[in-house]
Amino acid sequence: MTSDQEKSVGVINEGVLGDFTDAALRRDEKPLAAAREALELAMGPDALIDAAAVFACFQRLNRMADGVGIALDEQMVIMTAGLRDKLSIDGYATAANTPHLQGMKKFRALLMRPLESLMMRAMQKGIQKAQAKKST
Repeated sequence: MTSDQEKSVGVINEGVLGDFTDAALRRDEKPLAAAREALELAMGPDALIDAAAVFACFQRLNRMADGVGIALDEQMVIMTAGLRDKLSIDGYATAANTPHLQGMKKFRALLMRPLESLMMRAMQKGIQKAQAKKST
């Protein structure tokens, strides 16, 4: 298994979406232009617009949450521990607002990990159904 496969979270076109997100975060115009083009080729112009809108929304929401110091609640920390680890989300500065799990809470988070892929697949199917419905 390659390192890219090991990091996969099972999202369709996650590579081009991740490249777009990384380029947008760096704010370097040449890589961003290339990432936009790759995303549009892979998913179409509507998906490019959607991805840019989602990116902008998350940027705004993160800044607002950081400004008031909002942390994930305990149940969400437990349910998303494996996914946050897989995506290296806890490496971002904003993760300092989220409590670290210890003891039984950490154990409960480990028990949730097998369910993460099922939850991701269910979300992906829901998105695909919505997109199919939108295109008809």
